[in-house]
Formats: sequence, C-alpha cells, structure tokens
Amino acid sequence: IGRFVLRLAGTSESRMIIVIMVTAGVMSAIMNNVAVAALMLPVVMDIARHTGRPPSRLLMPLAYGSLLGGLTTQIGTPPNILVSDALRDAGLKSFTFFDFTPVGLFVMAAGIVFMTFVGRHLLPQRDVAKEHVAAGKKKFADGELQAAYEEYLKADALLQNDPEVQSGITATRNAMDSQWRLDRIQ
Repeated sequence: IGRFVLRLAGTSESRMIIVIMVTAGVMSAIMNNVAVAALMLPVVMDIARHTGRPPSRLLMPLAYGSLLGGLTTQIGTPPNILVSDALRDAGLKSFTFFDFTPVGLFVMAAGIVFMTFVGRHLLPQRDVAKEHVAAGKKKFADGELQAAYEEYLKADALLQNDPEVQSGITATRNAMDSQWRLDRIQ
C-alpha cells in the first residue's frame, strides 16, 4: 500500500494527502474506519520516514479520510448500521448498502478538498520523534546521560557485591527452581 501511495503521490504533500485520504476512504467504505486507521498507521509512518515529512502532517489526513470514507456505505461506520436497524425495527424500509453513497461521497470529496487546500496549512510542522532524538543527543553531548549511566553502573556493582542482595537473589532463584520442579511433577 505504501509503495502504491508513493508511486501515485510522489513527494508532493498535496498529492500525498489526496492519495492517503482516498485510499483510507475507499478501504473504510468496506471495513470499519478504526480498523482502516490501524492498518494504515504503519504505512503512513513509513511514507513519512521515506519522504522526510513530519508524521503528523500525514496522520491527520489519514484519520479524516478513514472517518469520511466510512460515511459512504451502510457498513462503513456503526451509526449507519444502527440507523438502518432502527428503521427496520420500527417497521419502516431500512437503508440498503449504497443508500449512503451519494451523500457520503460528496462529504468525503469536500473533506479531501478542504484538507488539501486549507487543512494542511493548519497541521503541525514539528516532528516529535526527531525532537526527542535531538534532545537525547544534546543531553549525551552535555554529559548528563553519560553521568547517569556511570551512576547506574556504580550502583549495580555495589548491589552485586552486597551479601544481603546476593542472598536474596539466591533465595529467589531457589524458590523459582522448586516451584518449577513442582509444576513439572504435577
């Protein structure tokens, strides 16, 4: 799916938004919209990594595309199913599979147009993952991370040489071994 999206969209952010929203929308028409978002999440993250774009700029269009695509069929979103069942239970004619399609396609198309021309300018520019990596490198460069690691190693060495800690470790191992033997016998 990711290669398909990249092949169609190239590196243009507008085209990526359109292709991601249409792909998620079409899938949401025949699958639950939450399942589509979960299925497409790693795909969109991979696209963001390959294109160097912040994931948030592609994940929001994915979420909207999957929600709007669910409006196009009876099974796309739970409220459509509930309304159809309520009509049938009331003795009225219930909706068929494609009764929602004309309105749903119009709403989905309007959402795609809005996200492509207006909404993308409202999306965040920052990449949280890169910010955390940069912050980690800065801390390591400042020596804070190295000092913390050295403190950990000192504490670990002290604990390894402490007779009380060693006897506790031995007692725990013995208890686990005896429990394992009992489990095997039973």
